[in-house]
Amino acid sequence: MLERTTDNQPADDARMAAELARRLPHLAPAIGIRHGDETGHGGGPGCRWLPLPRRPALAVAVPGDCPPGTAAQVAELIDDTADDLAAIDSLCAALLDSYDDLALTDELGRRLPTCAEAQAVAALLADTLAQRHPSSGLIVLGEDGAWTTCAHWGSATDQDLDAATAALIDDREQPRILAVPALPTALDPAQAPGCLCLAPLNAAGGRRGLIVLGHRKSQAFTSRDAKILEIIGAQGGAYLQHLAQQQALRAAADLRLEMDLAARIQQQLLPRNHAELPGCDVAGSLRTAQQVGGDYFDHLWDGQRLHLIIADVSGHNLAAALTMAMVRTALRTALADHPGPGALLATVNRLLCDDLLRARQFVSVAAISYEPPTGHFTLAIAGHPPVLHRRHDGHIIRQAGDGPVLGLFPKADFAEQDGQLAPGDSLLLYTDGLTETLDGAGQPFGDDRLDAVVRGCTGDAQQLITSLLAAQATHRHLDDLDDLTLLALHRQ
Repeated sequence: MLERTTDNQPADDARMAAELARRLPHLAPAIGIRHGDETGHGGGPGCRWLPLPRRPALAVAVPGDCPPGTAAQVAELIDDTADDLAAIDSLCAALLDSYDDLALTDELGRRLPTCAEAQAVAALLADTLAQRHPSSGLIVLGEDGAWTTCAHWGSATDQDLDAATAALIDDREQPRILAVPALPTALDPAQAPGCLCLAPLNAAGGRRGLIVLGHRKSQAFTSRDAKILEIIGAQGGAYLQHLAQQQALRAAADLRLEMDLAARIQQQLLPRNHAELPGCDVAGSLRTAQQVGGDYFDHLWDGQRLHLIIADVSGHNLAAALTMAMVRTALRTALADHPGPGALLATVNRLLCDDLLRARQFVSVAAISYEPPTGHFTLAIAGHPPVLHRRHDGHIIRQAGDGPVLGLFPKADFAEQDGQLAPGDSLLLYTDGLTETLDGAGQPFGDDRLDAVVRGCTGDAQQLITSLLAAQATHRHLDDLDDLTLLALHRQ
């Protein structure tokens, strides 16, 4: 039988002996179990040591006169018990690790929402890791190659930062152990004292940074270290992605507010009231494809003539809207000298050509000067669609110009054309957003359909605008892809 080491602690308690022998080998001599090649420990006089079948490093003391078969059975029994205890111990360790994982996940889940920016996230992760790995470490954050050390603790060195930077270009997604300075060679944790343990801060939107645990001189990193980093890296990366999304949403909301303000300002640049002059009426409409656009129309009375202007800047975004505001200012300033349409376009082109060339933009314009008492008008066109003259009998005259768009040639000339509106006649100015509207089959609204609608409209300027917008809406298959602007003049 097994030896007792004390009166109240039986040495034949195989379960206790095996557990203590496995956990605390240096106590084996006192309980009749030894580890390694130690001799004469706890066996008593005349005992002999029998190694465990599956654990030859452990031996159990049996009486010297114990039959060999019985001694082998004792050794086998203790070995089986050790297997059971090892399995239980492994399960307990796994349960404790799982509990620790849940506690860590819960802690991060409670604390991360208190962070309003990435720097605070880095500080929180550093604090969490410093409690578990106090020697050294750092948190590197960034995106698209712009990496910055946002938090560090302990004795983190420049070498650690260099290692982190090198690892950020590695496309592996799991924590790993790297030799220093031989990066990025992965090592067996059991052979890696003095290495770095790295874990990415990843999220669905990509890599947000890296966690670096610094040098361990006396103990190798283990798979448990990697697991902890994996949990922290996953939650930290996900929350950093959440912050980035929230910032993007706030930026988008701010942009929407700014675009709404820009749209209101752009609408305020249009004529507030249509001109009311004896014998004629004017109507206009501007509809942008986005919140703001590059179209513009205007009508101004200088005491003698009514000036009608329609313009279209290349593009239909904020840049086009800003350019259009500049063009509007130049047109209105130049009109103060009461020039004709050709001189007006030449003056504005000369003033803005350099700016438009630098911005890689151009502007098409149609300008008309109309004399209400006589019905006489003069027009000039800079790369714009023709002006339609609808006669009272339904006949349509297209008055096109051959002048270039504004912004190409600083010394360009713009020829003028004269015309006469009889009572019941109308003029229509439009941008190409009307004729280029597509239907479900990909067919444009086109000139023929435009002529048909204009020909069939016998009312005033507003009725002509309303009829064209209704026809365009019927033809349109999708949302407008271009700005659409109309300006009409009708002689009563």
